[in-house]
Amino acid sequence: MSAIIKATPEDAGCWLESSRGHYIGMYAVRIAEAAGMPLSEDDSLILSAYAQDKTVVIEGGELVIHGQQDAGPIINDQGGLCDQATEWLTENVAPDGYEFEWVDGELHMSATAE
Repeated sequence: MSAIIKATPEDAGCWLESSRGHYIGMYAVRIAEAAGMPLSEDDSLILSAYAQDKTVVIEGGELVIHGQQDAGPIINDQGGLCDQATEWLTENVAPDGYEFEWVDGELHMSATAE
């Protein structure tokens, strides 16, 4: 596992803006990974397949990558990799009193509401 990169209060603000479209969840996971979030081999394959617009299917407990369909739900659906990355960023990267949250389709690090 690599060292975790910590943010400072000066890093507050928008980390991902919405022009990244349906790939924004993938970028959020990549930011968390770059900051030190461990990913399984399967998670890395899922992200790579999604970036190439391929399908990721679990068949008989095994990860199978097919062509030309959407792997997005594994990343973007509730509880998916994007939600996991957002939570990980809050718990491991955000300074005390700050959190990562989605606001109008953009990933922000903001002061925690009291």
